[in-house]
Amino acid sequence: MLTLKKFRVLEYAEKAGYGNQGELADAIGVSRQWMSTLLNGKATPTTDQLVALSQLFGCRIDDIADYPKVAALALTAT
Repeated sequence: MLTLKKFRVLEYAEKAGYGNQGELADAIGVSRQWMSTLLNGKATPTTDQLVALSQLFGCRIDDIADYPKVAALALTAT
């Protein structure tokens, strides 16, 4: 399951001026509860949420997302 790199996301959020999960959630159009679920690795973010976060932070999706090892191996094998 693809998950967010919690501490990287929080680091980028702080640098971008988002003081809490609620502000970050509002910025990408999700609830604070859903943002918490994503940051705790209990759910997979949608493509739209990954793109929104990466655009908000000015970073690559790879910088904020952890891919399963199997998927990472498949990507590097091609």
